[in-house]
Amino acid sequence: MVVASYAYWQRTGFDPALMGKTIRVNEREFTVVGITPRGFTGTMSVFGAELFFPLGVFDTLANDFQGDAARSLQRADAYNLFLVARVKDGLEMSAAAVGLDLLGQGVARAFPAEHEHHRLSLGPLPKFGTSTSPRMNPCWRRSAP
Repeated sequence: MVVASYAYWQRTGFDPALMGKTIRVNEREFTVVGITPRGFTGTMSVFGAELFFPLGVFDTLANDFQGDAARSLQRADAYNLFLVARVKDGLEMSAAAVGLDLLGQGVARAFPAEHEHHRLSLGPLPKFGTSTSPRMNPCWRRSAP
């Protein structure tokens, strides 16, 4: 299954049959189960994806051209997944930062080698970040060793 962007739907001429239609991506078939609202771009304000896939197919799609497990989310050295969340209305940023820090400490205890120098951070989402190198992205933070 896949969710199509409004822009993708527009390029199909607003085809009413797009919902439920099977489309091919990387020679794989996906059924369109939804269409995003007009103007929705995901986490990027300037442009967004044309198609939104379930997280469970990431490894399959990402590795179609790079070989098995080259970009697997199970690899500790793979920086392919960035989680973004909203702070609950009414929650102070300082309280959210404490909660995020506690969560990060738990992850570090569970996976000490993989997360030795990493930490979770709280801050505004950049509107123009398009880096393929997470260490160069201002959102990605690494604590000093």
